[in-house]
Amino acid sequence: MSLPNKGAFRRRYRVAGMGVLIFAGLLFIPAARAEAPGEEATRHWVIERLRASLASPLELDVIASMLFGLTNARDVAEQPDSRRVLGELSTRVRSLDPETLGCDEVVNLHVIAGFLVMAGMKPEAAGLSGRVQGCLDELNTFDKASALFALCHFGDPVPRERLVRAMDSIEASQLPDGSFGTGYGLPHFYTTTHGLF
Repeated sequence: MSLPNKGAFRRRYRVAGMGVLIFAGLLFIPAARAEAPGEEATRHWVIERLRASLASPLELDVIASMLFGLTNARDVAEQPDSRRVLGELSTRVRSLDPETLGCDEVVNLHVIAGFLVMAGMKPEAAGLSGRVQGCLDELNTFDKASALFALCHFGDPVPRERLVRAMDSIEASQLPDGSFGTGYGLPHFYTTTHGLF
């Protein structure tokens, strides 16, 4: 085979290969489209719940529990309606003084601020880490687990010795079946999921 024929053969091979890729893509597009409306509906539901939660007084526990899905994927956080509600939330967070909040509220505020940073927002809620560290001994297992997550995942590193007693108390609440805390139903479920996390 001469050199020009080799080039023509390669072009035909590439065109045929691209045709196969386009065909395969067309097969998968309906599946992706079927999934997208559900995800969009969930995103809109979260946005509406967040808007309702932004009414005074702020429901920090509700807001903290819903933000991950809206902030962990940049394309979701970049949607115009997502940006608007996250911007409103960021403004409200900046207006809060951690020193005036209870320990459970300051933990939720730290989680919210961390999720907002993940979405590219700058909530600038000052003094959260120190305030959360000061609350560790006063928190229930659920809030203590959330506090450890926020301290370890968002913001400046915390010295390990500041966290050991809190970790030990969470581990001490673990039951023989592997769950955490006491009771039944959703509170027990959420305490367990946060304890494991």
